[in-house]
Formats: sequence, structure tokens, C-alpha cells
Amino acid sequence: MVSKDKSMLVTGFKRLVLVRSRKMKAENICNLSFG
Repeated sequence: MVSKDKSMLVTGFKRLVLVRSRKMKAENICNLSFG
């Protein structure tokens, strides 16, 4: 039970990091294009 919650937490954290890094990449591309 605990291990299942832990794996879900890890998956959510990885997804959050992935989305954040993707957003930062998009912002960097916009800055390079328009800055």
C-alpha cells in the first residue's frame, strides 16, 4: 500500500518536472526568437 502511494508520488513528481522543463524550454525558445 505504502509502496504504491510512493510510486504514484514519484510518477507525479517526474511528470511535474517534465512539464516544468518543457515550459522552460518553450520560454527559452521564445526569448531567443523575440529577445
